[in-house]
Amino acid sequence: MSLPRRTVATVAASVLLVPVAFVGLSGADDDRDGLTYKQAQKAQKAAKKRVSGRVVEIDREKDDGRVTYDVRIITKKNRVREVELNSRFRVRDVDREDRDGLTYARVGKASSAARKVVRGIVTDVERDDDGYEVEILTSKGKERTVELDRKFRVVTDDDRDDDDEDDRDDD
Repeated sequence: MSLPRRTVATVAASVLLVPVAFVGLSGADDDRDGLTYKQAQKAQKAAKKRVSGRVVEIDREKDDGRVTYDVRIITKKNRVREVELNSRFRVRDVDREDRDGLTYARVGKASSAARKVVRGIVTDVERDDDGYEVEILTSKGKERTVELDRKFRVVTDDDRDDDDEDDRDDD
């Protein structure tokens, strides 16, 4: 018994596309992967108990069903450490990381300037040729990006015009 070519082609295409669909839904490439404000607080607190300094980045990752948190901290001596936490916020590992042109003082200034515009937990500080980009997770679970120039002045706040927390028109 033979099947029509169209049926064979449809079945073959379905079998080939199913793994692609699952890879796209896994969220493995999403650094924050559902990080909540409360989780960010717990991860920051647990990591800073192990490594003293300023938070450069907080990530929640889900791999093979396991949740982990990676917290990058820069110390006063400008050394970056990545603290890996398990799902219960217990330290699994501490590794050395590249500081990517950041210093303890710069991270402090960038975080402080960004938090004057957006209240929340800093989840990422990056430096580029134009200045700094700071990501902040608000208590309402919204991630906001604040761009700063080299002198730590606010250039843009990505959601300021779209933020509906006030009653003013956003013209």
